[in-house]
Amino acid sequence: MYIKKCYVCKKIFITKTKSTKKYCSTECNKKSRKISGIFKECELCGKVFEVPKSNLKQRFCSVKCQGEWQKTQVGKLNHKYKRVEMSCEWCGVKYDMQKYLLKNFKHHFCSEKCRREWYAKDWSQRDEWKKESSTRAVQMLENDKFNKTATSPQLKINSILEKLNIDYQNEYNCDFYAIDNALFYNNKIFFIYFNFFNNIINYIRNLKSSIWAQ
Repeated sequence: MYIKKCYVCKKIFITKTKSTKKYCSTECNKKSRKISGIFKECELCGKVFEVPKSNLKQRFCSVKCQGEWQKTQVGKLNHKYKRVEMSCEWCGVKYDMQKYLLKNFKHHFCSEKCRREWYAKDWSQRDEWKKESSTRAVQMLENDKFNKTATSPQLKINSILEKLNIDYQNEYNCDFYAIDNALFYNNKIFFIYFNFFNNIINYIRNLKSSIWAQ
């Protein structure tokens, strides 16, 4: 049982459930609709209209005016607008972007075109990018993310080294680059890199005779 007080006649009445019932009877409910509220000025058209006490928050004289007003509430005028103004790091133009992008990305651009130009002409030319790119590539090699690391020349070199009983390691990690064919001797690392594969056999034979003779 819940005890309530009628909004119109002030009579005390009881309800079985905890409802939003405001009136003790249908008559009081009808009377409440006839009770004058207050007068307001429509925020769109300026027309003065009467607002019932049950809806004092009403701001417009009609649904039409409310709809027209809502059409104007776009961009920064919308109370749910969550963008911030930024300057493009490449062209300098001002633009609005989502707040969450500030945390997800270090650099911000007004368009994909500006991002690509900045990457090609500025960022990719920096030593910082070159080191990061080299380290990332070596890590990808270690994690077998490259499908074609064992190239035809590399496999041929492997075969020659095996015939000559020389120990080697492929894709040896040197932090910023990886050695295709690395040879280890006396705490030193030798690597094989030739523009012309024809010279490789003589080079390996000379290398073997020189370092193993020490």
